[in-house]
Amino acid sequence: DMKLSTFVQLTRASPPEAWTTGVKKVLVVVMDWMPGDGSKAPMSQQTMTPQHVKDNVFPKVKAAFKAMSYGTFDIEFEVVPEVIRYTKPRSRYAVDGYPFPGLYNGATESLQGNAKYGNNYNINNYDLVYTLSPQQAPLGT
Repeated sequence: DMKLSTFVQLTRASPPEAWTTGVKKVLVVVMDWMPGDGSKAPMSQQTMTPQHVKDNVFPKVKAAFKAMSYGTFDIEFEVVPEVIRYTKPRSRYAVDGYPFPGLYNGATESLQGNAKYGNNYNINNYDLVYTLSPQQAPLGT
């Protein structure tokens, strides 16, 4: 599990050139809250489907990375085909820092423990893992 202090240190360091060029393998996990979780506001739910993310969102992400890097950085992405439910209430993930890295850690733990997909998607086999949780705060003011 990544702690907030580790994340901050990683963001301060300049990435090696090998990290910012080439093709990276990416896993995308669309998450939703544990059923019945009312432990932390907002009481949102996942509105995106994995198919929508696969067909509409990540092709644009892929194109943007390639364009912004002038063709030197690209991604190959896989999207877990079903929404994965968190296995604990949101309030439990706040201990590690909320929303990051608590929700990321909770998402990866929930995926690894998932009976259907846990053995098929090992996060250690990917260069990047994106976890898409439901809305965290109101959009707009």
